[in-house]
Order: sequence, then structure tokens, then C-alpha cells
Amino acid sequence: MAQFDVYENPNELSKKNFPYLLDLQSDLLDGLATRVVAPLAYVSVKSRTIDHLQPRFRVKKRIVYLSTS
Repeated sequence: MAQFDVYENPNELSKKNFPYLLDLQSDLLDGLATRVVAPLAYVSVKSRTIDHLQPRFRVKKRIVYLSTS
């Protein structure tokens, strides 16, 4: 895993709402057995986001946002 890579969420319970995870952990900490990730959610008509806190990305031709709340 590398910092800022996007991965499909392997968790069956949460992947419907958060289909992808963004790796936030610095590669300097690669020796740890864990990673710090943030969920990415699909943007919908009812999505109310704050652009500077919840940036948007394109993943596999779909727009997602960084879910920081």
C-alpha cells in the first residue's frame, strides 16, 4: 500500500456507503502492520459537502468525496 492510493473497501458492512478507501499513512511508517485510511463516498444529488474539507475525486469514472465527518 502506498500513501494516497485508492483501494476497494473489503468490508462487506460498510462498502455500500463507502466503496473505496484512501490511504493516508506516510510511507515512512511502512514497517507498521496497520494503515490509516479515510473512506470515500459516492457523490449524489443529496450530498452536501464542504469542498475544502471533503475534496472530490474521480474513481473508475465515478465522482467520490473524502468523507471526513
